[in-house]
Amino acid sequence: PVRIPEGTPVDEVIIGARSRTTELPASQPELGWVEDLLFDARREGARVFFKNNLRIKGPKEMPTGMK
Repeated sequence: PVRIPEGTPVDEVIIGARSRTTELPASQPELGWVEDLLFDARREGARVFFKNNLRIKGPKEMPTGMK
């Protein structure tokens, strides 16, 4: 799992599933990982964007410079 240590300067977090490649199948991250990242991002005041390939629906706060 990936965690954002408290006090880490982070502006945005983009969370998505792994896309299929020639070597690896598509897969979804564990729900706990997504929840932990969302919690950590909120704690640090970062924008959060859930990619469309993620089965879990969540925030779509656009990254800086995107519309």
